[in-house]
Amino acid sequence: MKKRIAILSALLLLTGCAGNVTSSESQASQSSQTSQTSQSGQSGTAPEESAPESSAQPESTAEPPSTEPVNTAEPMPTGELPGTETAGNLPVKAQYLEDVPELGDHDTFSLTNGAVDSESVVKVVFTAESAVRDFKLLSIAMQDSDENGNFAFSAEELYSQSELTPERPLEAGLVFLGDIPNNGISFTDADGNVKYYAVDMSGRDGSLILWEITVV
Repeated sequence: MKKRIAILSALLLLTGCAGNVTSSESQASQSSQTSQTSQSGQSGTAPEESAPESSAQPESTAEPPSTEPVNTAEPMPTGELPGTETAGNLPVKAQYLEDVPELGDHDTFSLTNGAVDSESVVKVVFTAESAVRDFKLLSIAMQDSDENGNFAFSAEELYSQSELTPERPLEAGLVFLGDIPNNGISFTDADGNVKYYAVDMSGRDGSLILWEITVV
């Protein structure tokens, strides 16, 4: 009996020692963690947290290209037929009388008669850059046109002179009717070719222009 009591006493003593050891280790661990937390707080260096990456895309400020068709073709001005080209480098030019600074010696012709109102007559001066032969004023009327914009006119002679020279221009009183040219000229050039031109008013600025026509 005494022997059993001694054994139990020894077991209780060992159990108490083991519990003290475990309690001491736990207290030491807690003390160490508390010390580390305190040091971290005093140094002010908290662990950095990575900022979340933004998935939002920046808004584009560029405007989308316009889808509307751009019309680059110049509208046809009133008073000029499609497919016609103003003649360039002609030996003859036409101007309004008021645009000629000095007329000097010149020949004259006018449509003024009982059938024409004098207020409708426009004074036009024809000047030769170089002498041309068989110069004529014509009354023209459009007869036909094709898909390429070529026009054919009939022509009636109104006035003629054997030669038009730079020294002696021609002042003509003409009447312009509507958008289709009704006045024309013809002459024989230096190569012996007979040329026909409509006398027209530009739809852009109202100036006088000459463009080549076909006479049938």
